[in-house]
Amino acid sequence: MLKMTYLSQPYLIAKQITVHKQFSKWANRLVDASETRTKCKQFMRIANGNFLLAFDLMVAGAKAYENQIEAQIAAISLCQDMALDQMGFMIVKNLGDSTENPLDMNQNVAKWLMNITDLASQFFKKFP
Repeated sequence: MLKMTYLSQPYLIAKQITVHKQFSKWANRLVDASETRTKCKQFMRIANGNFLLAFDLMVAGAKAYENQIEAQIAAISLCQDMALDQMGFMIVKNLGDSTENPLDMNQNVAKWLMNITDLASQFFKKFP
């Protein structure tokens, strides 16, 4: 649904590309949870009314890299309630729409699923 909406209009495609590039630069500098206020302001500037795109990228990054989860949660701490609701929606959407196998070769829980549940638990613990 989100992809179809943003692929239907050229200016939305351009916005999606811009948000993706800026988010990638921001995520590369996101190492620890220090300087929370600065990182939150940078994130708000990147999202700029398109929190669904930014949070979708954040959840995708959390699925791949577990070391950024705490810093991402700290960086969104100053977001408004509506933006936080959108983050909760994107976590549930990514869990529901995932086509990846939830188990690895040894029938253990896959790494991506452990990362996204860690993100969900930390997010909903901090923002109930």
